[in-house]
Amino acid sequence: MAGKVTTFMLDETVFYSGRPLRVAGMTLMQGASGQRTIRYLLEDASGAPILLEEGDGRFALLRPLPAGAQAPPAGNVVSIGMEKYTLVGVRKLTLLAAEGKAPASRPQASLLLSGIFEGEAGTLMREIAPGAEAPLVYLVKTLDPGSVLSAAQHKEAGKSARRAAGDRAQEQD
Repeated sequence: MAGKVTTFMLDETVFYSGRPLRVAGMTLMQGASGQRTIRYLLEDASGAPILLEEGDGRFALLRPLPAGAQAPPAGNVVSIGMEKYTLVGVRKLTLLAAEGKAPASRPQASLLLSGIFEGEAGTLMREIAPGAEAPLVYLVKTLDPGSVLSAAQHKEAGKSARRAAGDRAQEQD
């Protein structure tokens, strides 16, 4: 993935909610209308990997549901526990490039079909890849701007916070 196609590069340190993580893998995909979607696999030494998706400059956290928690769809509705999610859109994503580790549950596929479902509990994404035994289901949490920062952005935010604290202290004197 040459050039500045992605926000972050492989092995770069990024900060998610103030926590340093390493970009262990990334996948670049393109939708049918030309939009780019990038998935980052982030990891640190102590925790489970984190899967972030970036599209149109916004980030979302993808949290996979265990296979046992997934119910088959009934028409345009998927039920997870007591929650019902209704289909609001479908994406056809073509793999353009991949580097580093891929999520262990994802088969090597050049095409993904993603159904986006909305419900009272939030957003759900159901993905089907050719050759996969079963679809993957993710709970999707849209992240606030500034939740994911490069190391340089994190350092600058820390400097700004210290400057603001110093300014407040001077005002109180």
